[in-house]
Amino acid sequence: MKYFIFFSRFVFILFLILSLGGCRNDDSSGEALVGWAVADVLVGGGGAIINSCNGGQNWTNKTPACTGFLDNNGVCALTGLKGWVVSDSNNICFTTDGGSTWINQAAPASLGAPTVSSALLGVTAIDEKRAWIVGTNPLGNERSLIYHTVDGGNVWHRQVSPVNTGFRRVSFAGARR
Repeated sequence: MKYFIFFSRFVFILFLILSLGGCRNDDSSGEALVGWAVADVLVGGGGAIINSCNGGQNWTNKTPACTGFLDNNGVCALTGLKGWVVSDSNNICFTTDGGSTWINQAAPASLGAPTVSSALLGVTAIDEKRAWIVGTNPLGNERSLIYHTVDGGNVWHRQVSPVNTGFRRVSFAGARR
């Protein structure tokens, strides 16, 4: 699998070369250049999630209802069809069909502050079961947020950080990000 990562302050894009159904090149080689991008809230509108099945030549809006009008901060594509998006207010969304439908996954409650103050900023996965999310809770007693799942996001567990600061990104060697 080949992958390319591009990111800026406002948009994060991840391109993966994968074999998948429903998003193929015309040459029927079975590989497609699939990309995902997440964006912050725009003036007068909500954050956006878009994807491309052809190496960025064309993009399709895949913004899920589960993100509402929140900043979308991180994306992790497991395959061309499965992946997570994380956003503000402790929000985690997961898709199994390339973004046509999204499932809202419950994050653990933040300690010492309302959930709405929490911002999830980065997500990475080793496989379809094991993933981590990091972020910040600027109003809480514990500012650092680290969540981990071992069951594909059915249950997210809070992990303790050795430092009391917010995190923006998380990465593991060999992870899909």
